[in-house]
Amino acid sequence: MTYRDRDGNWKGLELNILQHIAKHLKLAIHFITFPFDHIWLRPKQKECDIVSAVLTILPERSAEGAVFPHPIFEFG
Repeated sequence: MTYRDRDGNWKGLELNILQHIAKHLKLAIHFITFPFDHIWLRPKQKECDIVSAVLTILPERSAEGAVFPHPIFEFG
């Protein structure tokens, strides 16, 4: 739900939501690109504050220490 356009600029729904929250809280956003493998563990490993990615909330991911908010979008 977020992607880079041809010029390398970030675009998409998740970005819009993050920008709205950051503006409301008067915070800056710094994007870091990680490989997808176990991306949900990056905050626990202190590599970032939050992860924004299209993820399925699975019990095993929560068991690994990931904390998921209420989904903003649900498929089928």
